[in-house]
Amino acid sequence: MNKPRAGTIAIAVLVILIIALGYTIRAQPARYGEILGLDEFYMYRVSKLILDNGLQLPEVDVMRNYPYGDRQWDYRLQLALPAYVYILLTPLHPLFGATGDFKPFALLYPAIMAIVAIGAAYFAGKEMFRNRWSGLFAAFFVAVIPGVLTRTAAGGIEKEASAFPFIFLSVWFFAAAYNRKSWKYGILAGVATGLIGSVWGGVLYFYVLYGIFSLILLLLNKETDNIIHTLVPTLLIGVLIPQLQPFHPSLNSFGVSFALGIAAIALIRYAVERFRLVKPEQIMYVVPGLVVAAGAVLLVGSLFSDYVGNIISNIVDLLTLYGPQATTVAESIAGDWNAVYSQVALLYSGSPIPLLAPIQQVFSVWLLMFTGALLAAFRLLKKDWFMLLPLIWLISGIYSVFYAIRLIYLFAPAAAFLGAYSLGWLMTNATTYDALKEAVKIKVFYGVGGALVLIGLLSLPSSLFTAQVFVTVGIALVVLGYSLQNHEKGVLQKVHGVITANERKFSVLLIPVLFVVVVSVALNTANGMAYTTALGPSINEPFYQAMEYLRTQTPKNASVISWWDFGYWFQTVGERPSIADGGGAGETSRKDLANWFTANADNWTDWDHFIKNELNVGYILMDYTLPGKYGAITKIESDGTKIVGFLQFDPRPTSTVQRNNITVSEFSSGGPYTLVVSERDGGIADSPQLLVSQGNIVGSRSYVNHLCTAQGIIPLPPKQPELPGCVALTSLGLFFVPAEAEFTIFSRLMFMDAAGLPLDKVFDNQLIKIYKVRYENESNPGAGVHV
Repeated sequence: MNKPRAGTIAIAVLVILIIALGYTIRAQPARYGEILGLDEFYMYRVSKLILDNGLQLPEVDVMRNYPYGDRQWDYRLQLALPAYVYILLTPLHPLFGATGDFKPFALLYPAIMAIVAIGAAYFAGKEMFRNRWSGLFAAFFVAVIPGVLTRTAAGGIEKEASAFPFIFLSVWFFAAAYNRKSWKYGILAGVATGLIGSVWGGVLYFYVLYGIFSLILLLLNKETDNIIHTLVPTLLIGVLIPQLQPFHPSLNSFGVSFALGIAAIALIRYAVERFRLVKPEQIMYVVPGLVVAAGAVLLVGSLFSDYVGNIISNIVDLLTLYGPQATTVAESIAGDWNAVYSQVALLYSGSPIPLLAPIQQVFSVWLLMFTGALLAAFRLLKKDWFMLLPLIWLISGIYSVFYAIRLIYLFAPAAAFLGAYSLGWLMTNATTYDALKEAVKIKVFYGVGGALVLIGLLSLPSSLFTAQVFVTVGIALVVLGYSLQNHEKGVLQKVHGVITANERKFSVLLIPVLFVVVVSVALNTANGMAYTTALGPSINEPFYQAMEYLRTQTPKNASVISWWDFGYWFQTVGERPSIADGGGAGETSRKDLANWFTANADNWTDWDHFIKNELNVGYILMDYTLPGKYGAITKIESDGTKIVGFLQFDPRPTSTVQRNNITVSEFSSGGPYTLVVSERDGGIADSPQLLVSQGNIVGSRSYVNHLCTAQGIIPLPPKQPELPGCVALTSLGLFFVPAEAEFTIFSRLMFMDAAGLPLDKVFDNQLIKIYKVRYENESNPGAGVHV
C-alpha cells in the first residue's frame, strides 16, 4: 500500500484546521442559550416534535393556522434533518451538545452542518479551478465570511444551514462530472441537487444557474459531451427527488420549467448528433433553432394557457426586479451594492492590525473576488469553458441581492470561490516559479529594498505611516536577499520544501505572497469572529415576559392573534397556537388580518363572526414594533394603492420651557417634524402643535385637536389651522395618528387600551399589551382545532 504523500497529509491537516475554525466561529452565539431570528423557532419546534414523536410528523400541526391547523407542513427533510443528525451524533454528545436535551444541540446544529459544508467547499473549489490551493482558500472563506455566517451561525437552525452542505456537494460533483465526462459524478450531482430541493426552495436558483451555464455552451457548440454527462443527470435527478415529498418546488415554477427545458434541448441535440439527423456542419444550428422555437411556443402559448402565461410573467418579474418592490417583508426588499459589500468586506473587526488599517480592504474577499473573476475570465478566453460557471454564479448572485436582500447567501459562496481562486493562483505561481536560476536576480532585492528605504525616509516629514511601510518592506527585502545569497539551503528553503514538497526550488514570490495570504487569513478570521460575536437572539426580555404570561396564565389551547411576524414565538416560546405566522400557511391570510386591523373600531360587532366564530380567538397581542409596520398593513389591505403611517416622536423632550404654570415641551421625530405639547397640572393644556421645519426655519405649523387616550378619542378646544388626526402619549413615545388611522381597530388597540371594545387588558409591560377576548361563554376561547 502506498503511503500518503507529505503534501496530501499537510492539506488534510489544513482542511481539518479550517473546519475547526469555522465551527468555533459559528458556535459563539450558542452562549446565549437561545434560538436566533424568527423562522428558526418554527424549525426548532417541529424538529423537536419529530424527535419526540418517534421521527414521525403528526397529521396536523395544531399550533399553526389556528383553529384549522396545518396539514401540509414544509419541506419534510428540512424539518426532520436536525432530529436525524441529533440521533446520529448522540454517541458524541459531549462534543455536540446532544445530551438528552434537544435545545443545546439545536443551537449548534448550523455549526455542525457547516463541518460538512466547509469540507465539501474544499473539494468544490479544488475541482472547479483544478487547484488544491483554491480548494483550501474556498473552504477558508466559506468558514469565515459574513455572507455565509449569516445563515449558518449557532442558533440559526434554518433551511440554509441544512442546504449549504448539499450546495457545495452539488457544485463539487457537477464540476467533477464536467471535468471527467463522468455519468457517475453527474448522478451524484443530481442526488446532491435533489437533496438541496428537499430542504430548501432556493434550489430553483441552482436549476437556473446550471441551466444558463449549459445553455451558453450548447449555443456556442462547445463541450457538448461534457454537458450531456453533467447537465442531464444533475437536473433530471435534481428535479425528481424533491417531488417525492408532499411539499416541493412546483413544477409550474420558472426554475423547474427552465431546468427541464434546457435538459430537453441538450438531449435533443445529443440525439440529433448521435443518430446523424443533420449534416455535421449543421449541428451548430440545432440548439439556436430549438431556443428560437421554444421562445415562439412560449409567446404563442401564453395567449391560450395560463400556465405558460405565468411562466412568462415570472420571467418578466425576475428580469425587471419587480417582486421585492411589492412586498412588505423587510428581508425581501431589493438590496444594493452596500448590501453586497457588507457581506464580503472587512467591516466588523475594526483594525486588528492597526498598521494595515488604511489598506485592509485590499485583503478582503470584496477585492479578491474581482481579481479571481478577472483570472477566470482570462482562462475563459483561453477556452477553459468551465470558468463560465463561477462567473455566471457571481453575476447572478449579485443580481439576486438586487432582487431581494435576503438572497445574499446565493452571492456569498460565489464570492468565496472566486476570492479563493485569486489566492490559490498566487500560491500556485509562487511555489512553482524558480528565482535561483540567475544569481543576478538576488541583486534586485538589494536594489528595490534600498530604494524603498530611501523613499520611506524622504516621506517621513509628510506621513509617518507611509514611511513605516516603505522602510519596513525595504529592510525585509534586503534581509531576504542576504538570506538567499548566503543560505541557499537555509530555513527559508526548508519552509518552502515543506509547503511544496520540492526542496530544489525557492521562489522570490513566495515570501510576499505568503505575507498577502497570512494577512488575508488573519484579517478575515478576525472579521468573521467579530461578526458572530455580535450575533444574538432577536427575542428580548419584554417578549419573554409576554410569552411567559401566555404560557402560564392562559388556557393551554387558547389562541393568539396579532400581525404575523411573531407567530412562531407564540407557538414555541409562549406554547400557544397562533392565527398567523411567518410562513403564511392556512386559511387566514395577511390580507384578512390587514382588513381587520384597518377596519373602523366602532364597527367591531361586524367582526364578531370573524374573531369569535371563525377563528375562536382567545387573546390579542400588540407590541411596540407594530406602529412601524402599519404602513405594510395598509399596503396589503389596499392591494398596494395606499400606505398610511404614524409619526413617532422620542419620549424625551428636546427642550422644555415654563410659561405661566404651563410646561411647553418639544419632541423630535428625528426628521423635519417636531411636536409641541403644552401641559398644566399633569394634563394637556392646549392642542398639540405639529411643526415642519427646514433647518432652523419652521415651514408650517398645524394644531392636532384630538387626543388618543385610554378613555378613547378626546376632543380639545379646536384651534386653526387644524391637522386631522390625534396625538397619543404612550410609554413608547408620542405618536401622531393621521385621520385615516384614527378610528381603526389597530389604533384603538395600540394607543387607547382597547377603549370601548369587548376586551380585557390582562398584560401590559409598557412595551407589549395582551387583551383577552370577552365571550359570553368563557369556555369558548381555545375550543380546539377544526377538523
